[in-house]
Amino acid sequence: MSRNRRTVFLLLTVMWVIGAILEVSIGPVRIPISRILPASIAYFTGSHLPDAVVMGNIRLPRMVVALFVGAGLGASGAVLQAIFRNSMADPGIIGVSSGGSLGAVILMATGGADLSRWMLPIGAFIASLLTVFIIFRLGTVKGRTSVHSLLLSGVAVSALCSSIVTLILSVSDQYNMKRMLFWLMGGLE
Repeated sequence: MSRNRRTVFLLLTVMWVIGAILEVSIGPVRIPISRILPASIAYFTGSHLPDAVVMGNIRLPRMVVALFVGAGLGASGAVLQAIFRNSMADPGIIGVSSGGSLGAVILMATGGADLSRWMLPIGAFIASLLTVFIIFRLGTVKGRTSVHSLLLSGVAVSALCSSIVTLILSVSDQYNMKRMLFWLMGGLE
């Protein structure tokens, strides 16, 4: 590994550690940096002190989820960049994100998301897969699939899904609209 790459890797690692420390420290219940390690150890030894409970039940799991989500997004971005031979490619550019958003918004608008806590993520995932299938079918012409046709199909499907999401948001009542917008903005809860 070259010296520049080692320096960048070291810098990114330091930034990740600082971000992780800030993530578990800052919140409605502030845990001073000096109490992070003792609170974590206290939680794993069975303590029910407020800092330990907040650290073990909320902050540490959220940090681990954020780590895996970031790794998954990075991997999917790298795959799409390799497929499209474009360093700007991401799941949003070909409509996968819009398809998942549409699936989630439809579930929330129809009340399907209230059936189970797993309905919303599963429904969004299935809608994303269906969107990928549609984009692939639209991008295949005479048995051949080109990068350009996939990209154009993805942009068209993304625009269609986004416009349907906007339509559903505009006709929803205030409670559901806020709920949908909150979900569309994202979170790790």
